[in-house]
Amino acid sequence: MRTYLLNGLWQLNGNGFSCEGKVPGSVLSFLLDNKLIDDPFYRDNEDKAFAVLNNEYDFSREFELAEIKNQMFLCCDGLDTLATIYLNDKLVAKTKNMHRAYRFDVSKLLKVGMNKIVIHFDPADDYIKAKDKEYKLLGGSIEPLKGFGHIRKAHCMLGWDWGPKLPDIGIW
Repeated sequence: MRTYLLNGLWQLNGNGFSCEGKVPGSVLSFLLDNKLIDDPFYRDNEDKAFAVLNNEYDFSREFELAEIKNQMFLCCDGLDTLATIYLNDKLVAKTKNMHRAYRFDVSKLLKVGMNKIVIHFDPADDYIKAKDKEYKLLGGSIEPLKGFGHIRKAHCMLGWDWGPKLPDIGIW
């Protein structure tokens, strides 16, 4: 079995931002490393960072394959959270759970030479608001984002009595 790692340098695009960063990484880590936003943990910057995170973002990169043998799988050990994966402009899968790994057979989508992967992320807040309109969940803390129980994402990212509302997005 041969393994090709796709961590390393990726491109982030969305909400008027375009920059490079390292994966594992997130919207916040890319933007902070490129000095495009202020520290979200300083003063009232949490609100500004929350607004930045409430948008769609694409993580992309190209990679080269010298050969394709047998079956080839794309293994995603951490996608946070609402992701749509494309390989060479073809849909691979959609995911909605940060707490699991994924494995997709991409044998028919890969080619010898340059390949491009794009992982599109939708914001958590829009998703949970829409789900909460469909079906109200009762109980829990009043601190997190309303409807937080509708998403399989680290709930501490959605606010708590001890933490900020920073529902980050990315590949971990």
